[in-house]
Amino acid sequence: MLRVAKVAVATVGGAGSGGGTATAGVAAPAKLIAVRLDYKYTQVPATTDVIISNMGRDIYTVSDNASDGVHYPRERANTPTGGTAAAGDNIWEVPVVHDYVTVEVKQGNVADPALEATLFFDY
Repeated sequence: MLRVAKVAVATVGGAGSGGGTATAGVAAPAKLIAVRLDYKYTQVPATTDVIISNMGRDIYTVSDNASDGVHYPRERANTPTGGTAAAGDNIWEVPVVHDYVTVEVKQGNVADPALEATLFFDY
């Protein structure tokens, strides 16, 4: 079942160095299948970074980005022995998340909200 959560991130600091975080709760383990980024300020610095994380683990990073868009996070698959697939194997899977997902903005301008992230979960 597809569920959607919207997260508004307010940033504080200075122009080009503003940052902030916001979280979305996840009811049960779910696959994070897509993220839509919608910047809310009129002039988005080209240095803006967005980091999506879960329980301290970075899932997806959009670096030096000033454009709205839809992104599809993927992470390296695990091997049958529990290790991570080698870089040359090109085996990727949709990340499974639980408890909460954090959306962080770095190096942006100051705004409330600066970014609205729409998270698409598959339960």
